[in-house]
Amino acid sequence: MVEISDEQIELWVEMLDDIPYAKGIRNIREHVRSSKFPPTIADIVRHDPEQFTNQNQLQSEMNHRIALMDQWERDSSDSIPEHVRKRLELVQQRIKSGEIG
Repeated sequence: MVEISDEQIELWVEMLDDIPYAKGIRNIREHVRSSKFPPTIADIVRHDPEQFTNQNQLQSEMNHRIALMDQWERDSSDSIPEHVRKRLELVQQRIKSGEIG
């Protein structure tokens, strides 16, 4: 049993006002099936769970971001500081190896 104040209700109404009903209900049902805790606003608003579990899509998006970073580095008129460049290279290596993502 969870007690909810009038202020919390007002916040929830404001935060959920633009969420399509069907999406909110779908997310609540998914949350109830997968969690023993009451749903939060973020649980109801959340994006489609498949968006975050589709490995091919995530890999494609990471590759795109890496390509953008590479392009940015090539196009930059100012050179990137050495410590930033090394950190970017490390992150790129970890993404490509599958350690991140």
